[in-house]
Amino acid sequence: MEIERRVGKHGIAYRAMIRIKGHPTVSRTFHDKEVARKWRNETEDAMRSGKMAERIAAKQTLESAVDEYISLPSRAHLRNKGLVESMLYNWVVRLDSYAVEGVKVEGMTIGSITVGAITSRMIQAELNAILHEGKSPATVNRRRSALSGLFEWLVKTQVLEVNPVKRTDKLGEPRGRCRYLSDDERNRLFAACKASSSKMLFPLTVVATYSGMRCGELMRLEWKDVDLTTGQATVEYSKNGDRRATSILGPALNALREWRASSVTRIGKSRVFPGSYPRKQWERARQEAGLNDFRWHDLRHTGASYLAMSGASNRELMEYLGHKTLNMVSRYSHLSPSHMLGVVARMTERFS
Repeated sequence: MEIERRVGKHGIAYRAMIRIKGHPTVSRTFHDKEVARKWRNETEDAMRSGKMAERIAAKQTLESAVDEYISLPSRAHLRNKGLVESMLYNWVVRLDSYAVEGVKVEGMTIGSITVGAITSRMIQAELNAILHEGKSPATVNRRRSALSGLFEWLVKTQVLEVNPVKRTDKLGEPRGRCRYLSDDERNRLFAACKASSSKMLFPLTVVATYSGMRCGELMRLEWKDVDLTTGQATVEYSKNGDRRATSILGPALNALREWRASSVTRIGKSRVFPGSYPRKQWERARQEAGLNDFRWHDLRHTGASYLAMSGASNRELMEYLGHKTLNMVSRYSHLSPSHMLGVVARMTERFS
C-alpha cells in the first residue's frame, strides 16, 4: 500500500497503513517518508511471520500507546474520558522511572518505557505507592482499572500477549455511602433552594432528588429529551456511555414545568439547565438547611433510597440509577425489608 501524504498544522506527515487478513489494521504517522516506508515493510514482514507483537511491544512506548488509545474514533471504551486520560498520563510519568534512558525507536530517542518492558511487579509497586501516598482503596482501584483498560486494548490489537495488570492485587473497598434526606431535611433544603439567588437551583435540586440523575447528566439534559406531559426523559450521555430512559414525576415534574415556563428557559435555550452548575449557591443553601454532612451526590442516594423504601427490587434500582451491575445497588437493600419479606413469604407458601 502506498504511503499517504497528509498536510496538517504541524506540517507534512506520512501515514503508513497495513491491512492483512487475520490481523488488526495497524497504522502509524511519520514526518519522514522513507522512515514510514521502512516501518511499513518491516511491520508487514513481522505480521506475516507471526512476530508482530514481539516487535511492536519492544519498540512502542507507553506514552505513544496512551496517545493512540485515547484518540480512538470510538469513545465507548472511555466512560469518563477526561479522568481516564489524566490517570493514564500519570501512569506514563510513574512507569517512565523504570525506563532505560535513551531508548531508540525508529531513529528517534524516546525517554519513556516501552509497553513490552512493563511488568506486573512494576505496576504493583506503583499501586502500593499510590496507596501509601494517602489515596483511598477506591482511587487506587480506579487507577488500576484505567491502566488495565489500556493493556486489554494492547492485547486485543496483538501488541501484547497478556495484560500484566491482571496479575496485580485489587484492593477491598468499604461499603458505599448511603446518606439520604429525611422528610424534614428535604423540606428545609427545598425551601433554602427556592430562596436562593440562583433561579435554577430549586428545580435542579428537586429533579436530582427524584430522578436519580447525576449532576453531569442533568446539566447536559436537553428539552427535546424530556416529555413534560408524561414525565418520560432520555439520558443521552450517561457516565458509562449508554443511553437510558428515566422518569421525572411528581414534585420533580411540577418543578420542571414551572421552570420551563420561566423567562430564563422560555426563549432559545436547548438545555434544560443552561449555564454551569451553581456550586456556590448550592453550598449556601445546604448550610442554611443545616445539612453539614450532605453532598450533592447524596441527592442521587436519596432518590434510590426512597425507591428502595417503596419496595423496588435491586434490578429496578439498577435500571433507575443506570448501573451496569447489581453490586452497585446492594447498599440500598437494607432499606427494603418489606420487599424481602414478600419474597420469602411467597417462597415458604409454595414450598411448605
